[in-house]
Amino acid sequence: MKRTNSYLPAIIVILGLLFSSCASNYNLNTSSGRAEVIIYNVEKKDVVNVIINSLLSAGYSLKSQNEYNLVMTKRYDNPKDVGVALLMGSQYDPFPEHRVSFNLLNYSNGIRIITDVWMVTNPGSAFERITNLSTNSRMAYEYQIYLNEIKSSLEKSAELRRRGKIGVSVEKNQIVNVVEGSNAEQAGLLMGDIILFIDGVPITESTSDYMMTMMITGEPGTTVSFIIQRGKQKMEISVVRGQP
Repeated sequence: MKRTNSYLPAIIVILGLLFSSCASNYNLNTSSGRAEVIIYNVEKKDVVNVIINSLLSAGYSLKSQNEYNLVMTKRYDNPKDVGVALLMGSQYDPFPEHRVSFNLLNYSNGIRIITDVWMVTNPGSAFERITNLSTNSRMAYEYQIYLNEIKSSLEKSAELRRRGKIGVSVEKNQIVNVVEGSNAEQAGLLMGDIILFIDGVPITESTSDYMMTMMITGEPGTTVSFIIQRGKQKMEISVVRGQP
């Protein structure tokens, strides 16, 4: 299944809406009052990898990392960031730093993430001044959106890993890969087959890849039935789901 980085739009919005962060009042309605989520059925390392990779690609740097905490920073030293520099910079250091801390807590069958969000004037100096934007700010609100996207993506991936598979990859309504020796290959499915129905449910080009994958996978040992089109021929093929 083709995957894209869906986190970047939220990150870009975080940076672009900095100026309204201090003045706005956004109630996050979380137990901590900060941006937070609980992601179930995932390993901490997978959560950390997603956060680091998505923020690095958005121009952040890794400041520190340990088992329970991850800190990422964004230095505003680009000419296009002149507005941020004027607002949060100083004569001592005109380039402020955005800093976000992800606190990673083991939770029943999952990982709880709680954020601290700061703007730092004179970063790394004895004159460092921190503006806390962790609660009731637009930036905290946008980090909540970002965390919700991570939660959705990782929990979907975790669910798919637990489901029995047949050995195909799909894109739109077409089979784009059949694993050699898989149950799908043995049942007669071929790359290029157009899927018309799965277990009696019609499939169209608008059916998402994720939805099709969820319909194809399932309890190991159960059977999934396809009606496919191969050239001018329509045929029905049933496949037994294998192990996750």
